[in-house]
Amino acid sequence: MYDSTASTGSFVLPGGFTNTEARTIYTVYYNLLDITDSAVPTVITYGANALSDSVANSFITLRQQAWAGDNNFLLARRTGGNGAGIAGSTPGVNVATFGLNGAGNMFITTNNGTVATDSAVVMSLPHERIAFNSPNANSSHVRTLIYRGYHDATTRAAISRYLGNKYGALVA
Repeated sequence: MYDSTASTGSFVLPGGFTNTEARTIYTVYYNLLDITDSAVPTVITYGANALSDSVANSFITLRQQAWAGDNNFLLARRTGGNGAGIAGSTPGVNVATFGLNGAGNMFITTNNGTVATDSAVVMSLPHERIAFNSPNANSSHVRTLIYRGYHDATTRAAISRYLGNKYGALVA
């Protein structure tokens, strides 16, 4: 549906999704290694306008939270609320998979690991805009693919391995 290697900026996407239609987003990114424990920088924002945090459940953000040691915590956060998170993201390039499942709930996984789902809120997420950010000098978006539908575990694993092998991510 959409394939981007853009580094930063906000981009309008071609149409095609209804508000709660399932979709899967794969992104390859470099970890953010120099952020503090209290900072949660945004890596990618996707949804209705991708630029405002004022309209509840109109977009989701992919963010990375630093913790002690060399681990980070990757979050897919819904607008104005909590999100699903994956711990144990280690330094280096990573592949994250996130989006909406068939029920309209947000999900996330990284490096072909365990899938976490935030089932508290059904998202209203038109297919309109994606924004890539660089919160600090060590962050870098590599590539993002957006697909129709909620991919099953086998498909997610295959694409995650392909992207990981192509870009040197920590994916088996």
